[in-house]
Amino acid sequence: MALRLISLLLLVSGLSACASALPNGAAPVTSLYSYSDTARFMLGDICLPSVVEGVPLSTRADVPGVYPVEGASNSWRAGPAGAVRVTQLAPDTCEVSVTRGVATEIRAALIREVETSKPDFRLVDSVQGGRDVTDTFCAPFPSGLTVILRTAESDPDSSVISVTARAGIRRDLCL
Repeated sequence: MALRLISLLLLVSGLSACASALPNGAAPVTSLYSYSDTARFMLGDICLPSVVEGVPLSTRADVPGVYPVEGASNSWRAGPAGAVRVTQLAPDTCEVSVTRGVATEIRAALIREVETSKPDFRLVDSVQGGRDVTDTFCAPFPSGLTVILRTAESDPDSSVISVTARAGIRRDLCL
């Protein structure tokens, strides 16, 4: 029994050591069971670094737990039922979309992810129209890096959240 326990501990520690050294610099995917955690991971470890570093999204999305979307060469999915997607819209633009989960929890998690990421983002605009909210965050470096978070709540138990990270737009807000 003790030998089995020791073997199991060695196996787990070996797996976590392997997972912590992903070649593309992404943090290891420890749990993609919650929509909020998955959305934060897709934004903070895949989408934002791709835009900031100016590298193709495919180089950041090559991690365990993230799968290509069939029929789309520039889109990856993760999380329960693949409800969180990251898509490269242009070389300097990516989008994270979440179609399930509690909108207020996911929105709060995404805002925390943006506010704690490097470069240092700040909220520069927030517009509420009915139950829809659009928040715009901006980072001074690289100049004009903008994150726009759109939450459309038709049902409080589900969400359609879109986050677009783009270099070079809304420079007027970033200065």
